[in-house]
Amino acid sequence: MLLLQWLNDYVLISDSCTGLNQLCTHRESLGINYVLTAYKMFETIKRKPKFDAYDRSGEILEDIKGDIELKDVYFRYPTRSDVHIFTGFSLFVPSGTTTALVGQSGSGKSTVINLLEKFYDLDAGEVLICGVNLKNLQLKWIRDQIGLVSQEPILFTTTIRENMAYGKEGATDEKITAAITLANAKKFINKLPQGLDTMSRQICDN
Repeated sequence: MLLLQWLNDYVLISDSCTGLNQLCTHRESLGINYVLTAYKMFETIKRKPKFDAYDRSGEILEDIKGDIELKDVYFRYPTRSDVHIFTGFSLFVPSGTTTALVGQSGSGKSTVINLLEKFYDLDAGEVLICGVNLKNLQLKWIRDQIGLVSQEPILFTTTIRENMAYGKEGATDEKITAAITLANAKKFINKLPQGLDTMSRQICDN
């Protein structure tokens, strides 16, 4: 009887030790994961962009018409340096015209926009705005002149008015109204119960 009791106690203790060992191993693994995650997070925070979005050095065009030209452009993304997106690509878009870029996925449609907003440097060639090389223009100013609507726009959980004014200093109601008129959205917004004060979530729910 005593032998059976001893064996039972031994099994219980062994099982408990095994569980504790597994827990310690699991905690050690979790600790390593937390350290790696924190390291990656702080490395991302410390990263400095190649282009300063608020850099005010460079030329500002007093009379901008909007002609856009990519001339003999060669480009590869830094993370895919073995893939040539553009090799001698040229494009001219006159002011006041509409241009559609059509092509399969990865053909460089979005890349044209990325280069116009100077998110990347070219390997060779030029990007010109009204005949002036993009490298010579003030980055903050040129990005202020470009309006970009992505395929999947992000709306913050606030009013249409505040969504429209986000990122635009001194956005008055007159400017917001002018913007929604140009976007052919005025009629749609005016039909909403609160107009510009309608919460964006209400639009999504409807």
